[in-house]
Amino acid sequence: TTGAFVMKNGILGGTGNIASQTDVYGVLQPGDNGIGTLTFEDYVKGNATTLIVRPASRIECEIKSQAEYDKVVVAGTVTYNHLNQELEVSDKMPRLQIVLAKDASLNVGDEFVLVSAKGKSSYADAEWAMDVIYPNAYTWEVKEIEDAEGYRVVAKVTSLEYGGQGGD
Repeated sequence: TTGAFVMKNGILGGTGNIASQTDVYGVLQPGDNGIGTLTFEDYVKGNATTLIVRPASRIECEIKSQAEYDKVVVAGTVTYNHLNQELEVSDKMPRLQIVLAKDASLNVGDEFVLVSAKGKSSYADAEWAMDVIYPNAYTWEVKEIEDAEGYRVVAKVTSLEYGGQGGD
């Protein structure tokens, strides 16, 4: 049962905990215009929560430094549903946007686990991957990792020079 819907023009943000399944058509903003962690876990009932990402939905993660950056932590799975808000099949992927804080100070080799979950899944076995939107600074490598530890989206600074990846 879905506890929260974020419609395509909506934003859900903040820090702390959401204890129910959340279905995102719009924007998920951990930290809510500041640095923070947004956790999806039902601590009381112990149920694994699910974060459902939809076509063109967006997770915005702000990065200030190696120690200060936004994180999304999901106790259950991150699940892709290929139906958009109008319930039409779409081939657009969910998006992960890396946003640099105004006073960001990064170094080559800095790594950031922006999204972590117990697993990754999809409805109707649709293949999917995050469509990454990079900032107009630095050169980045972003990997989606699935292993015994679960699912993670990890961003790494590979050069202090702007690599031309930025923009929408």
